[in-house]
Amino acid sequence: MTKEDNGISIFISYAWGEGFEKKEWVRQSIVASLDWRHDVFWDRDNIAFGEMITSTIRKALAKRPLVVLCLCDQDYLAAAKLEGRGLHDELLMLAEIADEPGVRIVPLMLESGCSGQLPAPLAGRLYLNLQPLHSRNLHIGTTVLGVAEGCSQAQLQTEINATLALFHLRQRALAFLNQRPMTIWGSGQTHEVTVRPEGAAEYVLMPPAWMWESNRWRYEL
Repeated sequence: MTKEDNGISIFISYAWGEGFEKKEWVRQSIVASLDWRHDVFWDRDNIAFGEMITSTIRKALAKRPLVVLCLCDQDYLAAAKLEGRGLHDELLMLAEIADEPGVRIVPLMLESGCSGQLPAPLAGRLYLNLQPLHSRNLHIGTTVLGVAEGCSQAQLQTEINATLALFHLRQRALAFLNQRPMTIWGSGQTHEVTVRPEGAAEYVLMPPAWMWESNRWRYEL
């Protein structure tokens, strides 16, 4: 399926903040997760030197169907209040098309304390809270792709919960292993894993009983 076949245009609304590099994470975490499949407008990649900024943005906002992803953090709230500046003017353009058919504006909360201060036309819209993932530097691109493609609240929250559960499990495992220095060797030929604890005899790592009893893990074993 090509971008043309899919037919979804995505506009990323965000605030630069202090310094060019501050928001470069958007490219790897969000843009890269979307532009392989959809037509994505992100000003750093889609406005060329010499082009009229406002007219270029208007052309991007004229596409249908259109999903506008608003990356809401403290930078966003502050920039929205600065009349005559880029984001403030962009929000005015969004207000003009907010209720048109084929337009969906989605606030994405990246930091705590933003949901109650959203500017028009974001205020009152159903938002997705990505702060639990973003604050832990966890990848949010897959979840944002689900937002763009119309996944339900339940589907997205289930995915977020699963990502957080895996993160917490990994943290517990790392804390456990950090307290017990050991060397782990794995053989790609025999699939055997040998554990060599510090100051103790080595042994072959064996799966616990619950894995053998699990339909999913028994198949893997």
